[in-house]
Amino acid sequence: MKNLRIRQLKAYQAIVSTGSATAAAELLSLTQPAVSRALAALEADLGFQLFERRGRHLVHSDKGRRFYRMIESTLTGLDALPDIVEDIRLERGSPLRISAIGPLMFSELVPTALMRFQTVYPDLRLDVSWVDRLDIEDWIVNQNSDIGLTLMPVEHPLLEAREFVSVNAVALLPAGHALAEKSEIGPSDFRGERLIVPARKTRLRQLADKCMLEAKHPLPIAIQTSTAIASCHLVAAGLGVGISDPFSATGIRQGQIAVRPWRPSIRMSYAAIWLKSRELSERSACLIETLRDIGENMPDH
Repeated sequence: MKNLRIRQLKAYQAIVSTGSATAAAELLSLTQPAVSRALAALEADLGFQLFERRGRHLVHSDKGRRFYRMIESTLTGLDALPDIVEDIRLERGSPLRISAIGPLMFSELVPTALMRFQTVYPDLRLDVSWVDRLDIEDWIVNQNSDIGLTLMPVEHPLLEAREFVSVNAVALLPAGHALAEKSEIGPSDFRGERLIVPARKTRLRQLADKCMLEAKHPLPIAIQTSTAIASCHLVAAGLGVGISDPFSATGIRQGQIAVRPWRPSIRMSYAAIWLKSRELSERSACLIETLRDIGENMPDH
């Protein structure tokens, strides 16, 4: 295979993000034929098609999706090059690069922790990314972030983990639901209800299924979602009841859902992760302690 050119990869990345060669050309300030030629050259070098042509639309091929997943961290590194050059030119310190899974990123925990953290490091630049739990370990191993915030267990042998909070799952009910009168909810309470849960690949779903099995109350799934955050929004819309981590539930406007303790408890622990080969920096350690302090004062703790 010939050496891949950066301009080819940038054109490919732009097509993935925009969905068409025309939109990618506008994003890159190039002509549409130039982007199409770059894509054709990349596919020729690779020896397989990245997209299937369906009329005017480009749809990722199976091989294309695999390729993108494997080089996504490389493309992210290319995006960071201008900032790296500027940091060196202006003799600025490097930013603290933080990645977090959705339930933490979109809850009150991480934003509140970062606000408090910046009172200690007011001049420190932060680079904050949302990364899927299935990808975040590789994200840290590939050094796209200095520290990751994720749900345990952490299984990669190259990573160190430090727990900062442990919480219980909660039951979700639409506002005004009859079950909201109960102080806690269990599997038997959801009989006859439309249950909304995340997909089987998620850790929460795996723990919820185990809980249902042990309680001998297997329940039919009405709606399956990609994330607990999505489940929360569908419950708020009145489409059913659900089970969630308490963080995702904080992303719903107050009054739209009722949140109750789930029994038997489903315990979930969250940890900061970093490369074993790299010593934990003072600023990363400070962030972890800040997260722990806030987490210990959460109602569900």
